[in-house]
Amino acid sequence: SLASAEFLSYVWEMDQVDFLIDLMQKTMLLSVWTYSEEKQYLIPSLLKKKYEGEPTGLRCKFDFSDSFLPNGVFQRLICISIAHCAEYSMKNGGILVGKPELYKNYGRFEFEPESYLGFHEDAESRSISVFVENQKSAMKSLGKIIAMLRKLNYDVMHGGLEWKTFVEDAGSGKMLPYKTALKKGLQPWFEKPKKDVNVVASENVDLSSFLTSLSAL
Repeated sequence: SLASAEFLSYVWEMDQVDFLIDLMQKTMLLSVWTYSEEKQYLIPSLLKKKYEGEPTGLRCKFDFSDSFLPNGVFQRLICISIAHCAEYSMKNGGILVGKPELYKNYGRFEFEPESYLGFHEDAESRSISVFVENQKSAMKSLGKIIAMLRKLNYDVMHGGLEWKTFVEDAGSGKMLPYKTALKKGLQPWFEKPKKDVNVVASENVDLSSFLTSLSAL
């Protein structure tokens, strides 16, 4: 759901709206919405409509079923994605990227020109899948997604999240464990056997610096 600063001031009935907005940004509960002339903020937890379609693209899956997937993890991934797109645009001369498509359980973003990612949460199976539509960007996208998950785990969940990562074999359609795919050098996720993807530092780094590093990948 989108909200203006004036609306938030009205709802919160407080003078310290700027402080609360800044706090919610740092805790990844809110992102500046840069896709309209009016300054607005996206609050993913207020999105109500569920996505009923079938995402397309090569899939990577983050499976939390052996532990837990708390409410708010997916919404924070949406916030980081919005912030990343804004940072990438700013660092590249204001280059335009497509407006996100957002639902309660799904978000589709143009991370870079012609690089679309679809994030889908399956609360029942306790997993988050990301669908990479342009296979040429699979390796870079995987590194970014891993860094984003680590960032919210360190900053918000105090390192308590645990998950298993799987990537789709483009030839067979099978989902392979990350380490198996890495050992094989499964393309397009990995450049060659045992050469891991680039992942920027996530721990003990402020969010602004993290976003700058992420956009530079």
